Parts: sequence; structure tokens; C-alpha cells
Amino acid sequence: MDPIKKNALIIAAIAVLATAVIGALSFLTLRSSQKPEPSPSVATSPSPAQATPSTDPCKDFETLAYAAYPISCKTAVDLALEQAPGTVRNISIGNVKTSVPTNSGIERRNVEMWLIDIELDNPYFDETFNRQIRVLQIGTPTEEQNVFYQKPLE
Repeated sequence: MDPIKKNALIIAAIAVLATAVIGALSFLTLRSSQKPEPSPSVATSPSPAQATPSTDPCKDFETLAYAAYPISCKTAVDLALEQAPGTVRNISIGNVKTSVPTNSGIERRNVEMWLIDIELDNPYFDETFNRQIRVLQIGTPTEEQNVFYQKPLE
């Protein structure tokens, strides 16, 4: 066999092997990075199937990490239930892009909010969505801001 062809064949074999190794490592890295890990910014309360009626919905948010928020979980839940009487199904913290009043007008910004999912005592028909609304998500900023958020879930 010609030495040039032999060298080309060796280089091609190494390239194929390197591609296979890189592909396998990428696949394993991607799979391990997709495993959910608990994070204070995405903690949630138990689902209704896990929670009992006497369970405090804010129990999972009593740690020191959440104590730093000016608006407490309890305050956010109370505000949400005033707007939408019902049963709390889930509580989480997340960033919501919403309109925020500023000195120069209104800006769209990401605002960190308590997100409270409430199964409504009195579901209603929403003509905009053309469906019955049974569950609402009410957002209250974790810091004092004149912004609120509401989204039909079911």
C-alpha cells in the first residue's frame, strides 16, 4: 500500500474515532445536565395530591433563603386569594416578563415573582380564551413593586 494512502487511512480512522468519543461524551454530558436539581429560585410547594388540607402552603418557603424577600410567601398567598378566592394548588418563584411603571412611562421587564396557582372557588368563562377558567396563576413581586400578574392555567 502506498504510504500516502496508508497515512490518509490512519488519519481518517482517528477522525472517526475522535468523533465517536466526542459524540458519546456530549450525549452523556447533556443527559446529566438535564437532571432536575433543587434550586431556591424554582422551588415549588407540594401538589394537591401530596398536600393535606391542614398543610401550610408556604411551608417549603420558610428557610433562610426566602426570609430575605421583602414580600413573604404568606403575604403573596393572602394577596392572591383576595384577587381569586379558592384553593392554593402550587407556589413557586420565577421571573415573569411584564409591564413595569417607570418615571419615563411603562417598560417591559423581567420581574421575580411569587407565582401562586389557585383552583378557583367560582370558575368563570373567559371570552378572550373562549373557555372555562378553573385555575389562575397570580403573580406578586418578591420585592415591593406596583406590578401584579395573572394568567389562566386551566
